Amino acid sequence: MMNRSEREFDCSWVQVRIEAHLDGELPDGEANGLETHLRECAGCAAELELAEQVRGGLRMMPLLKCPDPVVEEVYERVRGELRATRRRRLREWMDSWRAPLWRPVAAALVVVLMIGGAVTYQDREPEVSPAELARAELQVKWTLAYLSQMGRRTGGRVRDDVLWERVVEPIQKSVNRVMEMETM
Repeated sequence: MMNRSEREFDCSWVQVRIEAHLDGELPDGEANGLETHLRECAGCAAELELAEQVRGGLRMMPLLKCPDPVVEEVYERVRGELRATRRRRLREWMDSWRAPLWRPVAAALVVVLMIGGAVTYQDREPEVSPAELARAELQVKWTLAYLSQMGRRTGGRVRDDVLWERVVEPIQKSVNRVMEMETM
């Protein structure tokens, strides 16, 4: 029977933490246990090597500029979400007022503020720093690398669990039976 520390550092535990290990985000005890497991488990060591290769490949990729129409579309969607959020919050705030006499005054004030805000807001673009754009681009790259890795894992599992058991083995058994019958 496995004790707690053996169970804690099994393959599934290690594979979930490989990226955090590469980023240096694991506490010392977990990092030591993970490294011990990697020295003893070829499969997990291969996963670590794959993660390192993906990371290296991503670092070697050129930075691409997002096309202006895409950037504009994203900005427009963000602006729309901001407007919708502001309208929703204003509606909730107005609904919270109980005195009916305050509502027309609040509505007039809101109209004046919205007209003034719309006039000044139309000329401004949301400010996005280069650091924010770089961070978003890095997150997209990591997401794509993760999806690629998961696709490879899924392909391997389909090959091993489905194709091998349901296609290759039955064909192999049939061919072996035919070969045995011919040699008799």
